[in-house]
Amino acid sequence: MIQESFTAAGTTLMEIEKFQLTIFFIARALGSLVMFLLNFWIALLLLEEPFYFTKAQTLLIVFVYSLGTRGFEIAIAPICQKYLYKTLLFVGYFLSSICLFSIYYLHSYVFVLICIIIFGITYSLTSLSSRLWLLDRKGEYERLKYCGYLYRIINVSAGLAMLLAFLLPYNGNVLSVFLVFSVLLMISALLVFLFFNDKDKLKQCTELKSLGIIIKFIQSEFKNISVYYFLLFTIVHLNFLFSVFPYYAKNFSNLHYYYGWIIALNPIMIILFQTRITNIFHALYKQYNDLGFLLGLLFVGLSFGILGIGFNVYTLVPFVLLFTVGEMLIFPHIDFALSKYLPLSIRPIMLSLTGLIFALGKTTAETGGVYMINVFSEKGISGEFIWLIHSLLPVLLGVLIILRLKKYRGIKEAVI
Repeated sequence: MIQESFTAAGTTLMEIEKFQLTIFFIARALGSLVMFLLNFWIALLLLEEPFYFTKAQTLLIVFVYSLGTRGFEIAIAPICQKYLYKTLLFVGYFLSSICLFSIYYLHSYVFVLICIIIFGITYSLTSLSSRLWLLDRKGEYERLKYCGYLYRIINVSAGLAMLLAFLLPYNGNVLSVFLVFSVLLMISALLVFLFFNDKDKLKQCTELKSLGIIIKFIQSEFKNISVYYFLLFTIVHLNFLFSVFPYYAKNFSNLHYYYGWIIALNPIMIILFQTRITNIFHALYKQYNDLGFLLGLLFVGLSFGILGIGFNVYTLVPFVLLFTVGEMLIFPHIDFALSKYLPLSIRPIMLSLTGLIFALGKTTAETGGVYMINVFSEKGISGEFIWLIHSLLPVLLGVLIILRLKKYRGIKEAVI
């Protein structure tokens, strides 16, 4: 309907596509903002009135939330094969809104836990279907460019969440926070329902291939695709170590307020420079498939090596600068690289694995980081060893990629 009215008014197909992308990115930005703010606040909110959950109860909900946001993608992948993207996005945003609105009215522990589980499922639905819609673009560079755009939009939400996390008063207004989050998600649902249109984009595969076909594909292409899953886990794990920086500073150094300003350089750089970095990645990709990833790992490894010298303002600035460049070379391009190998018939189920790996990387960083800090501080071991140990992860993965570059020089588009 929307597309027909635009065409009747003389609007070009390119303008229609831009309008669709604008609606898509606005809805995604609002959904990501809610997710990031809940990352900061969920533990604080549930300890306050009217919930008054215990620390153990709150910890379980935080664990479920952390693992659930994208962790359920593997379970909902078959659904993404059968319905239009508009339907998937609308249902995901709408049900997410209903979950948080329900918490506004009902506050029992079991009910809140169930709502958080459902929220994780619906967020996984919107996350996976969003990436699949972008990867349905025909041109290689177009897919790569839009993945970069999506990463910039997500980091706009992340940067805004960092500001609001410390500026927005929520003490005494716990329920109003859930209400506002519900409204933001409902706005995303309405934008998709009213203006987003993919009725002319028929799904190229309407049913999931048998498990046997998927297993055969994994067996034949495991050497090609496994490196990207390891790459994703590594960069996610290292990225979410940012969340334990305050806890580390409290145990091993001094907790300075301006550390937060330095860390905020990460999303700011991504917003400003991701498009340029994507162009560099594409130029490197045309030379050798994984050259951009290898360069990104080099920057990431150097960044943690610098942090291993000492945790202070003089090391934190170069750490953030180097890590962010490496992150921009790696993070937004993994789905693109995977899509080159994946036949359309099994793309949803294979890309959904990235959601599960993302959730595992995030969970191991946040829980493992705190555990290592506790052990090292209790035993009197220098905290810098934590960062030196983590600097070995990109080095080891870089070696695997170098070995792979020697064996695999080119790749053809995956076909059904």
